[in-house]
Amino acid sequence: MAQAPDIIRYLRRCYESDNRETSITNLFHEKIRHRVFFRDTEDLLRGILNEIPLEPAVAEAASKEASLHRKEKSLVYCAFPIVGPAPKHGLLPTQLCAPLFFYPAEIVETPKGWML
Repeated sequence: MAQAPDIIRYLRRCYESDNRETSITNLFHEKIRHRVFFRDTEDLLRGILNEIPLEPAVAEAASKEASLHRKEKSLVYCAFPIVGPAPKHGLLPTQLCAPLFFYPAEIVETPKGWML
């Protein structure tokens, strides 16, 4: 019979696996692929825009990789990165570039072009 610490470790691993995109601490980490930074105001989250146009080459590459690795990777829209030094704690990096908010995203091809 499993002991409480073993069960807790198992549940923690399950949680971390299911929520891997919720632990983004460095947007520049090598595992973060197809980064696109938008310089305009945050019109998507403010409800002014329903979708964001993407450059075709960027959209096609990200869409292809997301499709190929849909079980291992997630496509997310991140907003308001927090940048600065991090307190030393376990495996966290010493510098943070972590999004304050992130949402599941989808890239679609429309008659207007590629949209996020």
